[in-house]
Amino acid sequence: MSNKWLLIRADDAGLNNETNRGIAAVLRTGVTRSVGVMACAPAFKDAVKRIQSIPSRISVGVHLTLNAEWTGYRWKPLLPGSEVPSLVDDDGFLPRNHQLYVSRPPSIDHVLAEVRAQIAAVRSAGLAPCYVDEHMVFTAASPWLFDPIREVVEKSGLLYDRALALPHFSGDGSSLETLGAGLPALAGKALLVAHPAEDGRLMRRLGHDRAPPGVRARERAAELSTLTDPRLPDLLAENDVEAIGYSDLS
Repeated sequence: MSNKWLLIRADDAGLNNETNRGIAAVLRTGVTRSVGVMACAPAFKDAVKRIQSIPSRISVGVHLTLNAEWTGYRWKPLLPGSEVPSLVDDDGFLPRNHQLYVSRPPSIDHVLAEVRAQIAAVRSAGLAPCYVDEHMVFTAASPWLFDPIREVVEKSGLLYDRALALPHFSGDGSSLETLGAGLPALAGKALLVAHPAEDGRLMRRLGHDRAPPGVRARERAAELSTLTDPRLPDLLAENDVEAIGYSDLS
């Protein structure tokens, strides 16, 4: 039995259809077994349909989303802005940068109400989430949110990724070679967070203050290529690494 486990998580399902198609492709390989779903993102319904079409066992997660970072491509909280006014900007959208919560802390009641709404939305869509994580890890910028969110998540019967504190994998998904380079040193369990997506018109238009349009599209297409490479299962087996999902941790 292996004593080395790699949990590969595909984040941002619901961002757009090119992301959804890329994520569905990696989930079908059986190596990537966890997917984080953004309930308030524009392509949420499409993401749900594609995840439901995957025959293998998938660990579905609620990718808690309290910001909308892209320039010219925004989304709002699930709850009306009038109910959670501290979570929205002057145009009613979630703030572009989660660091804004440092200078303008939101109401904890508003945060927890939106957390509950996003968990409920994923369940109401017909998915059965087993974990919760954070889009852009906003509690790193606002650590005072950690304990209240953890309480809501655990009362919902879900694993909270931030509380699990899995060590991050030393490699990355930019190529099969860079992923493979980290496998010999892996010990115990490790987490590899990936954002696979097709490189198309929708992705190429996305940019923000740290990446001009086109950069993330190329990066995410590279991860899609790596995680769907037919050589990946053999590479894991050669290094005695077993692929797992969040449901294997519960």
